[in-house]
Amino acid sequence: MNPITSPQAFDLADGFRRSGESLTRRLLESWSDLTPDERRTMQEQAEQLLALAVSTRARAMGLVLDGAETSLTALRRATSRANAAIRSAESARQSIRTAAAVLTLAGAVASQRPAAVVGALVDLTDLLDA
Repeated sequence: MNPITSPQAFDLADGFRRSGESLTRRLLESWSDLTPDERRTMQEQAEQLLALAVSTRARAMGLVLDGAETSLTALRRATSRANAAIRSAESARQSIRTAAAVLTLAGAVASQRPAAVVGALVDLTDLLDA
């Protein structure tokens, strides 16, 4: 296992923060078109993404990933694509699904379980490629 440097962890945290901000923008821009359940789900997901961004930054020194299976470039690329997908999705449901996949990835990174990170990254990438 290879330790992630503090700057690299900060970069990942910023990707999670951008996802939370993208979802918040989507929520506010689409407010009148959303059901109360969609509003609540999107708001909760945005808050969770922002909280995970903060905790990832706070724990930056101790995060570890399996370098052989997961590259930081792949994580950055996936979160960047997810941010764009959240903003441009045709429906709130698509934005919610994408945000849920980013939340799973952020939680896996925070858990420091390399197998969970790999699985969450594959799931997010598959969703974005569909």
